[in-house]
Amino acid sequence: MENLSPKAAEDYLVNATACTLCGSGNLGRFAAETGIHFQGLENINKPTVFVSRELVVCLHCGFTAFPLREEQLGILALLLGSGSSANAKSPREDPQSPVMELLSKLLLFIDEDGKHWEHAADECENFASKLSNQDRSKMHLNSAVYRERAEMHRKLVASAQRALAGQRRIA
Repeated sequence: MENLSPKAAEDYLVNATACTLCGSGNLGRFAAETGIHFQGLENINKPTVFVSRELVVCLHCGFTAFPLREEQLGILALLLGSGSSANAKSPREDPQSPVMELLSKLLLFIDEDGKHWEHAADECENFASKLSNQDRSKMHLNSAVYRERAEMHRKLVASAQRALAGQRRIA
C-alpha cells in the first residue's frame, strides 16, 4: 500500500467531486466536531480525541469521510499503542514525532509556569513584609495559594514524565 501523508488525504477530500463508494456527485460539505472513542472496556480510561474538520457526506449513499491532521493521527496512534503502519515507529518510540514534540513543549510550558507561580509567591511574601498585619495576612494567603499552584505544576510534570518513561519501556 502506498504511504500517503495526511495532507494527501485532506487534498483528496477538498477536491473530491464524487463519492468514493458509489460515485455520486451529490456531495455535501459540513463543519463538524467529532469525538473519536476507543471501543471496548479495556479502553474505557482512554480520553476521547476531538477533531474539528470538514466532513464530506455523500447525500446519495451516506458515505462520510474526513481527513485528520498528522498531530491527530499521532495522538490516536499513541493512545492505541501502535504506529500508523506496520513498520512505522509509534509516537512514543520516536522522540522526534509530532506528538512527542508537542508533549515535550507542553511539559516545558507547565514546568516554566510552575516556576512563575513560585516566583509570584516569593514576591507576595516580600511585599507582605511592608504591609499592616491585616493586609499582610491576605498577601500570605495569596502566597500560599501560589505555592500550592506551583506544587501542582511540579507534580503534574513529574507524573507525566514518569508515565512517558513507562510508555517507552513498554514499547
